[in-house]
Amino acid sequence: MARDRFTFAGSPTRRSLWRSSATLSAHLAASFPNQSTSWNTIIIPFGSHQHAQEAAFASEAAGLQGRFWEMHDLLYREQAAWSTAADARLLFNAYAGMLGLKIDRFKKDMESDEVKRRVTSDQQQGAALGVTVTPTIFINNRALPPASLNAAGLRAAIAAAIKAKSPP
Repeated sequence: MARDRFTFAGSPTRRSLWRSSATLSAHLAASFPNQSTSWNTIIIPFGSHQHAQEAAFASEAAGLQGRFWEMHDLLYREQAAWSTAADARLLFNAYAGMLGLKIDRFKKDMESDEVKRRVTSDQQQGAALGVTVTPTIFINNRALPPASLNAAGLRAAIAAAIKAKSPP
């Protein structure tokens, strides 16, 4: 069962849904221990604040060093600081250091065409699927309604998807 999740650094709904990607993944794995699952995460920097695009670049740049989720989660945890900062890149660079990234490479990757292409591609894919808010979670190609964006709602939607695919 594939699940697509559209996110961006800054969604208050996402923060109330789960505290980190690791927490959500662990919760779902415990709830559905015998199910094969996969995640597709697409970063969409909606213009809700001035640093959304840069935050998406920071996550992707960290991902090029294998630390996407760590940066993703740190950006959510520290949003109050960087979303209002005059120069968010200084904070993003500090976060990269906290995560043990190679800072010079991180800075270069933040500016790279590859990172910009990834974010642009994610934006286009989200637009093509009709994503207008974050988070948007798809289970078996169907967007969950906002009322289901909680732990109980996710469990119920996944259980229903499993039941629908199970042979009689």
